[in-house]
Amino acid sequence: GSSSSEKNNDVSIKMEKILQRMKQNDVMADCQSYSTIISAIAKGNETRKARKCLNILNRMVQQYKISGNWKMKPNTICFNSVLNACAHTSDNDAQGQREVLAIATATLKSLQSSDYGDPDHITWGTFLKIWSRFSKLDNDTHLIGNINDEFIGDSAHSVVEGIFHQCCRDGQVGDMVLTQLQYAASSDLYADLLGLTINNNSTVISRSNKADGGKKGYPKVSFRSLPKAWTRNVREKRQHNDSWRSFRSRTK
Repeated sequence: GSSSSEKNNDVSIKMEKILQRMKQNDVMADCQSYSTIISAIAKGNETRKARKCLNILNRMVQQYKISGNWKMKPNTICFNSVLNACAHTSDNDAQGQREVLAIATATLKSLQSSDYGDPDHITWGTFLKIWSRFSKLDNDTHLIGNINDEFIGDSAHSVVEGIFHQCCRDGQVGDMVLTQLQYAASSDLYADLLGLTINNNSTVISRSNKADGGKKGYPKVSFRSLPKAWTRNVREKRQHNDSWRSFRSRTK
């Protein structure tokens, strides 16, 4: 039988074959094609999938630059899919996890400096999830130093604060950002950033729990209750609307 490592790499192999078949049949791989492929690999459980997703995104960027075809132009969703691969990596070794954090940081910086789109609430929420998962690997300052210049600080605390303030400036503080902030920040920092009083037990505040995806004991806050300037660009329902079925029908 096949080894687990071979099975884990099946998704990447299948996606590569689809791209090759499209090329052989003179079917142009457009933004939707690449985004669907990146997303499929991101949702798999193979090792080093963040690197594989980034490689495909880079290939997409290069082909767009060469062809100039607007249908191939990357968008925020493509970058978010790479970040999603980082957030759900199965790499358990320290070296692999450091690479994931570096890939996530490079992906975010690349999106910020490009004309392909701007980071949205999914970008920032996913990046907070990655940071909260991997920033505790060790106490080496290089983990913090690798983060975007705007976020550099002398502690993980200041990095989370910097990320949140950038979300506010971008008007992208959505529900995903609020949920992931619970895991990335201490309860005191969370309360401070949102201007809440949570230490007084007599204060009536709805609390998050596992059932609604929040961290137990943290205040449950909706982005709709926050200052409009913080949330002005949030589109909570804007998701990738392409279907795998329609994509497959084009590649058979």
